[in-house]
Amino acid sequence: MRRNCNGIYSALEQIRKRLSEETTYTEGVSEVPEGEDPIRWFLTEGKEDNDVYYAETAAEAFRAYGILTRYVEGYYLSGDDIHSEASGINKLTGAGE
Repeated sequence: MRRNCNGIYSALEQIRKRLSEETTYTEGVSEVPEGEDPIRWFLTEGKEDNDVYYAETAAEAFRAYGILTRYVEGYYLSGDDIHSEASGINKLTGAGE
């Protein structure tokens, strides 16, 4: 996968192009068959999934190009969110607004 790559922007362009041509974005999460590698399954069988699979796939592709990559996910709680809860307790969920 390293062919025709002359840096991070070239790699990014090739990764985006390949993912847009071969996969479909969806907000849902596909169930990966037991024993299957999730990223391999996403790219070869599932062909559609959410942003987590795109981010993990892109990170692996950058690594294949020799570009150091770290993938991190988490939650964001703003200062306004913290101060708006009268009880002083905030509940973080995976639900979007």
